[in-house]
Amino acid sequence: MQVRHHLRNFSYNIIVRLSVNNWLGKSVLSELAKIAYQEENYFSAIKYMEQSLGIENDSPKFSEENIISTTYSTLAGYYLKAGNWEKALDILKNKMLYWREQNQDVLVNNWHYESALDSYASILAETGKSKEALRVYKHLTEINKNKWRLVSLGTLYYNIKDYQSALKCYYEALCDSSTLSTDNCLNSLAICYSAMGEYKKAIQTQKECISKTNPDLLTYSNNYNGYASYTTELSNLASFFNWNEQHDSALVYEKKSLELKKKYFSPHHESIAYSHINLGVAYGGLGNLNEAISHLIFSYDIYKNQRRSRFRQRVLSYLLKYSFCLNEIDNLNKYIAEYMISASEDLLSSFQELTYDERSRYIEDYSNILNREIPTYAYYTHSDSIIEAAYNASLMMKGALLNSENSVKRVIEESKNDTLINLWAELKADKYILAKNLEKDSLYRKINADSLQKVIYRLEDSLIVKCKEYGDITRSMKLKWKDIQHHLIPNDIALEFLSFPTNNDSIVYVALSLRKDSEYPKMITLFEGKQLTGFQDSLHYQCKEMTDLVWKPLKTELEGIKNIYFSPSGALYNIGIEYLPGMEDYNIYRLSSTRELVTSRKTETKNRAVLYGGLNYDAEFDKSVTDRSLAMLDEAFIERPKVRGMGLRGGKEFLKHTKEEVDIIGKELNNANWECVLDTAAMGTEESFKALSGKNVECLHISTHGFYYNKEDADNARYKFMLIDNNMVSAEDKALTRSGLVMAGANHILENEKLPDNVEDGILTAKEIADVDLRGLDLVVLSACQTGLGDIAQGEGVFGLQRGFKKAGANSILMSLWEVNDEATKILMTQFYKNLVSGQSKRQSLRSAQKYLRDYNNGRFNEPKYWAAFILLDGIN
Repeated sequence: MQVRHHLRNFSYNIIVRLSVNNWLGKSVLSELAKIAYQEENYFSAIKYMEQSLGIENDSPKFSEENIISTTYSTLAGYYLKAGNWEKALDILKNKMLYWREQNQDVLVNNWHYESALDSYASILAETGKSKEALRVYKHLTEINKNKWRLVSLGTLYYNIKDYQSALKCYYEALCDSSTLSTDNCLNSLAICYSAMGEYKKAIQTQKECISKTNPDLLTYSNNYNGYASYTTELSNLASFFNWNEQHDSALVYEKKSLELKKKYFSPHHESIAYSHINLGVAYGGLGNLNEAISHLIFSYDIYKNQRRSRFRQRVLSYLLKYSFCLNEIDNLNKYIAEYMISASEDLLSSFQELTYDERSRYIEDYSNILNREIPTYAYYTHSDSIIEAAYNASLMMKGALLNSENSVKRVIEESKNDTLINLWAELKADKYILAKNLEKDSLYRKINADSLQKVIYRLEDSLIVKCKEYGDITRSMKLKWKDIQHHLIPNDIALEFLSFPTNNDSIVYVALSLRKDSEYPKMITLFEGKQLTGFQDSLHYQCKEMTDLVWKPLKTELEGIKNIYFSPSGALYNIGIEYLPGMEDYNIYRLSSTRELVTSRKTETKNRAVLYGGLNYDAEFDKSVTDRSLAMLDEAFIERPKVRGMGLRGGKEFLKHTKEEVDIIGKELNNANWECVLDTAAMGTEESFKALSGKNVECLHISTHGFYYNKEDADNARYKFMLIDNNMVSAEDKALTRSGLVMAGANHILENEKLPDNVEDGILTAKEIADVDLRGLDLVVLSACQTGLGDIAQGEGVFGLQRGFKKAGANSILMSLWEVNDEATKILMTQFYKNLVSGQSKRQSLRSAQKYLRDYNNGRFNEPKYWAAFILLDGIN
């Protein structure tokens, strides 16, 4: 390296003295830049390359195309390595893209044009703009689908966690490739297997990749790039061994890789840093934590300025773990603060450019640390700053997917842009058609699901790009605990309940407590999950055992408090803790997240309500009803799930009190000058509900049978229609298919009758509800059984009817946790609306109605089973 340094200086001095202003000077300067780059002297590399570009070209060997597609690409790469990625992108935009515009007639199959865009996409990817880079590469593959470009395209899919698409690209590239590109394919394929958790397959593939390379030949030929690739392949293999808990093997391969790297790379090269990550993880896995931390810190010092680097985040995740194990609290605090900044920046930036499914996959990488590990560290250390981080992590992660999706809808609505609105409508229709076809056996599908999925992806991708021009879909994720505190008054308290596993294989429940006068949030330990076993629902509200578990540990925090705003977690989603004995003197609000204190907005008062009740489940599909329904219904919304023989909980008999219920409520609303529509008997169809899409209803009341089945129940042969066995359907959508409402005419399909082709079956699932546009819906009241239940997802809440209505646009939801009595529910609901129109808040209206029911007819319905089932979500306003 010292000889190369003297040669560089000698060559440079000759050029300067002789003022060589021709192609030879350009060549020498370019070579000097290359040498400086390999020595990691990026600023010198930039200087030489810019001087080279300043020399006039007088050689026929050099064309303008060649200069732009190679020299400027190289210069941009040097700026990127120097940390100035803005300058790198600016060079590519202003030089290469300008050249493209001037040569429109030679773009197709033009190597220079392809090279320009390839460089542009590569820098976008390196700066974390994987989705934007993916769009460029898709365009490139349409021009020339060669195998090495397919590998790059696969890597971009890998970066956004779309591993199936990445594998498809790698496999296609492997089918027809040279020896060199085969190595690249196999290496990328192994990395993808590892990310999918298939470590043994990753190890096998990486070994095959390494076997194709002769390290002696690389050394002999002085092949810098080949040498770098070979040592990286060794490091990748070590990494896969680490993931597979084979730490001894990881040490063997990584030590070999590091020994070779030291011959070619400077001590602070990123490739060296990667080796130290693997060594740190291996030593950590073998129990030598001090040695592990020394390697990880060495690596972190190299990566620390690369906030969105996945290697930096990986280093931090292990430094968190090992610092905690060694009880190094100061270091733990420092690394958690760094991780929170890095994770926040990455998630906020990525969410702005990813589709909903892509966001769902992307957030999984952060879920374990943000939802489990950081709360665990706070639980054991009692550190104020770590508790602060746990609260901020909860605000960022709780309902992040739901809020980002609803934010997209809000941005579209507020944009007033017809193109954007029409694109959204087209996307919704295509998604619905795809969902309905996927529920059918493949032999009976009318469309090619894969083709439609590609159309949907392009539509949603285009929509996300346009949304960025009109608004920020991540505003709610940026909130911190101080933002929540700012909206509290002295007698308020905000409680974020968390649940996470501890070292003793139990689930611990804690409350993050925040008052107006809090210097920091506090973490209060409540109980372990196993303490909930043995409790019966009816006993929760009649004895103080549950109160002692949930509220007694918070007694000190609740001194001087009147209003409690809490967001549940785990089993608390299914328990009405706001009704537990001893809590009667507090105003308790159940929230999706305490973030609602900041983001909740009072909807515009329209005084429009639609009421469903007294539904005729045996209703015939006579022509007048069908014509009326179809006139309101878009054909794309028709669904026919396989529900034959399904026995719904709560039965399918007529609920006589529901007709009385909606009649009384309708009169109360009419008297208060509300515009009220009653859909009863045969008119309360599934079609009529879906026809509410986009109608700006403020209040929706549905009094009927409800149902929810967990996956275990649905595995029963009677519920096979609820089990969609297709990898194109998300876990969320599968869960939403297992809960719903029974509408008019449902008994025909339940009793195995054949229905006309142009009508719905009467089984309204949460998945279908999510696809209806109910924006502007301030309050939905689900006067039915089990409407508050669903699959509980870590960080995202309950996947059931409440999720369906929230995705549709509902603000507040009144729902039930168990099967409810028909008559008692009628009394409760009618009194609730009387209170509401008299000016009481939603929460006051419900609590007063519950008291009224308990006192009714000398306490006939005093037992909690009659009144405590109904909970109000997000009823702040």
